[in-house]
Order: sequence, then C-alpha cells, then structure tokens
Amino acid sequence: MANHAITRPCFTVDQVCDLPLSELLPPLDAEVIDVDVNEPGFFGQLVEKRSGHMVLAMPSRQTSIVRDVAARMLIAAALGLEMSRFPSVMQTTVLRDNGEDSDPDMDEALRRVREGRQA
Repeated sequence: MANHAITRPCFTVDQVCDLPLSELLPPLDAEVIDVDVNEPGFFGQLVEKRSGHMVLAMPSRQTSIVRDVAARMLIAAALGLEMSRFPSVMQTTVLRDNGEDSDPDMDEALRRVREGRQA
C-alpha cells in the first residue's frame, strides 16, 4: 500500500504564537476538546491521526491563558517548529498514527483522551 504524505500549510513559529486560534486551527485540520484530566503538570495533549486530523485534548479546568499557550506549544511541536519561545516548564507530547491501517495503540490513546483520561 502507498504511503500518503500529509500536506500541511507552512506556518512560522511567529504565526503559531500570534494568529488567533480560530484562524490557526482550520487550515491544520485541528480541533480542541475538553478532557477531565486535571492533574498537576498535564497541560494538554495533541493526537495526530494518520489522516492528518489533529485533536488537542486540553484540561477542562485550565485557565484560558495556560490553555492558549499549551495549545500553541503543542501545535508548534507537531509542526517541528523552534520551541524556544515557549515556557521551558512545559513539555510536549505528540502522538502520531503512522501505520497503514488503524493503529490500536493510537486508537486507545485517542479514546482515553476523549474520555478524559491520560493516554
């Protein structure tokens, strides 16, 4: 089976940091969902499916500023951008489904994120 490359728009780290999320998310085929994982040190998680669809799972009790910074940081990491503009106290987790078919581990991680549990 052929390996299909995902074509994404090119964003700079400045654009990721400065564009309103409402303008940044649609071209990336990204959505933000709330999860009931409100553990200290968990700022969010980005799951990228083989299709390229990105799901940003963000703690439901997060302040709006932390949510904004964490979402932008996860997007920058997924795009392979320079991370020096982001707080060093935050670490990113990006999961990618690169298999030919559905990956059971990725499906389970996404299911857990949508249910509000850590992947």
